[in-house]
Amino acid sequence: MKLTIARNRQDVLGLLLALACLVPANAHADENYCDKVRARSGADSALLFAPSARVSGVKVPQIGASVDPTNIGTEYQLRGELSMSATNFYKGTIVNKVAEADCDVHKNAVVAQELVMRASDLGRLGALTDELAFLDAQKPAWDAVGAKMQERLEAKTTTLTEVADVRTRTVMLDRERAQVRGDLERLTAIGWNPGTIDVARLAQQLVQDSSRLENEVTRLRAVDPWDVSVMGGYVPPVASSKNDWYGVVQLTYNFGGLWRSSRDNRYLEARERELKTARYELPHQLEVLKKHVEIARAQARTELAIVVARMSEVTQNRAQLAQSESTLAPHALAMLDLELIASGADKTFLEGLLRELGRIQEK
Repeated sequence: MKLTIARNRQDVLGLLLALACLVPANAHADENYCDKVRARSGADSALLFAPSARVSGVKVPQIGASVDPTNIGTEYQLRGELSMSATNFYKGTIVNKVAEADCDVHKNAVVAQELVMRASDLGRLGALTDELAFLDAQKPAWDAVGAKMQERLEAKTTTLTEVADVRTRTVMLDRERAQVRGDLERLTAIGWNPGTIDVARLAQQLVQDSSRLENEVTRLRAVDPWDVSVMGGYVPPVASSKNDWYGVVQLTYNFGGLWRSSRDNRYLEARERELKTARYELPHQLEVLKKHVEIARAQARTELAIVVARMSEVTQNRAQLAQSESTLAPHALAMLDLELIASGADKTFLEGLLRELGRIQEK
């Protein structure tokens, strides 16, 4: 008997192949992403931390030149300047924090995306492992049933039609074993096991990390209206016999910051609500995933009860048939034995699925 739960082979194969292309295979991909954003933030912060140098050639206006504190009475000047911005230095520290927050969000988002995309595979790795072990152990039993029927055919105590029926059932079991092995190998090749993932904690961590990232970006934006800088310059004796130095301290504020700050706060509030409630956000999708796990467990329990009831019925029928002296009994017994093996494989799979989904649901 072929059960429907998580057994649509072609769909599963297509999904696995797509995921193999879309999802990072191991933790090295996460580290590569983090190295990338850290390198870019380091490059940006290097410019923000470092002072700036400037060399200028200046023609000093002669009308009202006395109001220029850097004018030493000559019409042409060569100036060298060095400036440092305190606000840029502060931005540099925040840029590095933004990179770390981005790294944390990425790591958890990859895990969450993989969980959501592979929802139909949850619990299947352990269940398929158990089913394959069962089928491997039962392989000699169904081969023996087929061989015995072939011997009866050669002894002319059964018909070719009855042998064909048994052969069809044994071929189906061989194919089932091959399909289970293939599905298990594909899941193993991807190298992902969600059994240790706490879905509720992951959703909570996603909200926290995303909020931290947004707060760091907002802190960075809050500095934009301000600029505090110190500039020092030197005028060499090129166009004059004298030299001198000068210094300028500047504080600049853009009054648009008065409105920007309040709107950034509104943005943070809206973003927090979005993270917690929007259908397209991963925390919400993880909550839906938990419901899907609950539904899948309920379905597996129902199907397991059906399989167990059928196995009990087949066992009783076989016990009664074993006492029959009818010439049709051997064929019927062989068919029942093969059905018990097939149902046993389904039972093993469903029990393993219930166990694995239970581990996820408990977290």
